[in-house]
Amino acid sequence: MKMSAAVNSLDKFQLVFRQVLETLFVERMELNEELFASYMGKLDMQELVAKWLGSQVYDRLSRHA
Repeated sequence: MKMSAAVNSLDKFQLVFRQVLETLFVERMELNEELFASYMGKLDMQELVAKWLGSQVYDRLSRHA
């Protein structure tokens, strides 16, 4: 992720980040099925969460690149 933040714009980084975030939600589905169902079942929630988290991660990684 750090390399992706260093060489991409925020928009391009968001595409990579969303895939990683979705994978994390799926891998941890059993730990919190309610959160998983809310995230995966509501596209507006996916958009909001992914966009906000992606920008936070991008800012931190690109600052330290």
